[in-house]
Amino acid sequence: MRILISLFLFLMLLTSCSTTKVIYDVELSPSFATGDSELFYYITKNFNIPKDYGENGAPGHIIVQFVVKEDGTLSNFIVLKSVSKSFDNNFIRMLKKMPKWKPGKKNNINVKTIYILNYFVGK
Repeated sequence: MRILISLFLFLMLLTSCSTTKVIYDVELSPSFATGDSELFYYITKNFNIPKDYGENGAPGHIIVQFVVKEDGTLSNFIVLKSVSKSFDNNFIRMLKKMPKWKPGKKNNINVKTIYILNYFVGK
């Protein structure tokens, strides 16, 4: 857990050095347009587990960080915890096809916000 927190803080530092300003302290966090339960339903219906992962693949846990832009589109995907290269690539591909999200808000204005998604797969 300590490593994950350190990694997150390091990534926040890297992001703050870029020319694009991402807000971390928001009044309203970004969310999937129809809510969290619908987010996981969307992933379940649209994520194609790679063939090389196999039907009997071990349980896996992927953590992906991305930016929810002011218009609700997603960008800047970073895999923080990997399952496998093909699994990760398919997961990112699915995220890129998602419908727009509700963006984060600060002072009632849409802002770019970091979001971290945890997803478990397996038995």
